[in-house]
Amino acid sequence: MRKFHFILLCCLATLLFQSCKKEEKEREIQPIEVKTVMVGKTSSENSGVHFSATGRIAADKSVKLSFQVSGTIEQFPVSMGDFVQKDELLAQGQDASEIDQLIAEKNKELNIRKR
Repeated sequence: MRKFHFILLCCLATLLFQSCKKEEKEREIQPIEVKTVMVGKTSSENSGVHFSATGRIAADKSVKLSFQVSGTIEQFPVSMGDFVQKDELLAQGQDASEIDQLIAEKNKELNIRKR
């Protein structure tokens, strides 16, 4: 009987300590999708009225770019936010002939230093 009381006391103590534990829940704030709506056209008499709103702007689609060869990018013909069409040039790297020339020059320098 004494063993039963000890087990019961341990169970009650465990329940008491577990019920006193405070659980902190993290709440993630979800972004709100904002869509632009055209209400009406502005006229010359309403040109002094301004409207402003806050929100979060995100792209519908994103694309990861990769190149077939490594090297230095010399030119970005488009800027962030520009609309691009299929097969439009997004970035231009060094010409292969320039890279070959640089490699040949570095190899010559290396051969001269080895002597």
